[in-house]
Amino acid sequence: MRRVPLLVLVAMLLPAASSSGQRPIQLSLAAGASAPQGTLSDATTLGWHVLGAVNVNSLFIPLGLRLEGAYNRIPARDDVPIVGGDVSIVSITGNMTYRWPMTNSVFSPYLLGGMGAYQTDCETVCEDTTSFGWNFGLGTKLYLLGFRSFLEARFHSTTRDGTRVNYIPVSLGITF
Repeated sequence: MRRVPLLVLVAMLLPAASSSGQRPIQLSLAAGASAPQGTLSDATTLGWHVLGAVNVNSLFIPLGLRLEGAYNRIPARDDVPIVGGDVSIVSITGNMTYRWPMTNSVFSPYLLGGMGAYQTDCETVCEDTTSFGWNFGLGTKLYLLGFRSFLEARFHSTTRDGTRVNYIPVSLGITF
């Protein structure tokens, strides 16, 4: 007879614990625009990117982890003769996140930053170069059309042959 109240309690708590907002591990997919900065912007123009991430969060602690892979394609400007052509950047980064606790709000702002490996390549004559880099930014979780989504902007910085490669991707994504 003692098991019946315990089973009822577990059955009542199970749906709340498994709702999509409370899962400790989530997958994210996103896409958006990539704006070159600094010397990279001298020869390139606004590009695009896609990314996928695994997020590890806790409901009770505002800190989280994100392992992320991204592909950025930044096209060469038409008015500047460039030997290398379009620039592609593939990155794998490990990031820390800090979210502000917001109750009763459709927004949930967060900071994120971390380090990782960045492989840069140009379209024609340059070879792939892999180096370490870092990133930081801010974002917010949203609820759009019933989907868990997010909007974020980050500054990424790495080097290629001693030259700084900086860009800012602005992403809109969904979380599963």
